[in-house]
Amino acid sequence: MRLSFGDILINHWASDTNPQKVGVFIRRKRKTICLTDMKGSFWEQYSDALESGMLEKVGNVVDKSAKKLSEYLSDSKQKEDQDDPSS
Repeated sequence: MRLSFGDILINHWASDTNPQKVGVFIRRKRKTICLTDMKGSFWEQYSDALESGMLEKVGNVVDKSAKKLSEYLSDSKQKEDQDDPSS
């Protein structure tokens, strides 16, 4: 999969409560890709997850017509709240 700066990726390996479930692509290294949550956290994900389909590209933070990153984060938070029987 070809990625460009600002692409929003969803990590299907991560649970809905994992803060690294949704990330923004920064750059590609030899074996990993660098992601951020745009709040100051940075992490690396193995790039073979792209080929296996466990990382899904859903949009770009630069594209004004697409969903915003905050909407993806709130969607996962709402899903988490629905799954939690204590609330």
